[in-house]
Amino acid sequence: MTEQTNPKTYEDRRADFIRAVDLLGGQRKTAVALDIAERTMRALVSGERQIHDGLMRDITALLTNHAMHCRELAKATDPLFTANRVPLVPRGRPAKVQADG
Repeated sequence: MTEQTNPKTYEDRRADFIRAVDLLGGQRKTAVALDIAERTMRALVSGERQIHDGLMRDITALLTNHAMHCRELAKATDPLFTANRVPLVPRGRPAKVQADG
């Protein structure tokens, strides 16, 4: 991996952290996964407390694990893989049904 020519600012880090928290299911779920108090998570997201490198490494590990599970599920559900096709189920998408109105 190469270093960035324009280093990130702390606000960039905080924005990345907030996006990661959202992708991981929100503040409560991420706080539990990181083994920190919800109050601490709120302080991190609000900018009241600093987000240190160790915490960024931990959230990166959670994101990596989440991505791995997403890739596995995508492969297991994609009907383009012959093993995922269910007999007698039509291919394609069903037609949209108009709502009564």
